Amino acid sequence: MKKRVTSRDALNLAGTAGALSVGSGARTAFAQGGGTSNINSYFNSLPPYCPGKEPLAADEMRITFLGTWFADRLSKTCDNIFVELGNGDTFVFDCGPGGLAKYNAMGLPQSKSAKVFLTHLHADHMTGLGMLYAFGSSHKRMKPLYVWGTSPSGIKEPGTENTFADGITASCAHLREALRWHTESRSFLTSRLQNWTPPAWAPQDKTDSFDLVPFELDWRVEGGLAYQDNASDSERKAL
Repeated sequence: MKKRVTSRDALNLAGTAGALSVGSGARTAFAQGGGTSNINSYFNSLPPYCPGKEPLAADEMRITFLGTWFADRLSKTCDNIFVELGNGDTFVFDCGPGGLAKYNAMGLPQSKSAKVFLTHLHADHMTGLGMLYAFGSSHKRMKPLYVWGTSPSGIKEPGTENTFADGITASCAHLREALRWHTESRSFLTSRLQNWTPPAWAPQDKTDSFDLVPFELDWRVEGGLAYQDNASDSERKAL
């Protein structure tokens, strides 16, 4: 019987491939202690970018890496990527800890950070989500926080026939409950827009900034198409 490949297996393979692609050259550079010959000079040759001062054309996209590290350090932030489109739409890819300080430094209001895509649910990619969610109304995000992420791994809990509830839906549900004390204690704040209608792709009954709305992407389907809890395997393949 062919072994089923889980999302965890896929991530392990991806990490192995990344390590192999670095190769001995990188190890040699690190062993030599680096030096000016190992520094990419291209970025130093670019003109300075002042946030908010360079408009995008309708067919342009700006991608700003606000963090690419996996551990908390003063000079480095965990994974956070901000994407702006020329039509005015904006997205957040990954939300590791420390990222909000960089958003504030860039002058990016949290109202522009209402759509978050999490590549996977490792701590360095998603534990900043709680701060982004909880302080939305404090920073004028008067709409729900929409989060796209992976469907459950399908891995069984040891000694049982149950599978782990480890997808984005379960993660958001637990985060919502964990922050209930916070959100209820801040109920004196205005947290929604009057007469605002959610976009057609979003739940129409979720209109508050304290609404946390997950969208599962089925890691088993090529292209990462939308996963729905009530869909059968054949229906998911047809999405």
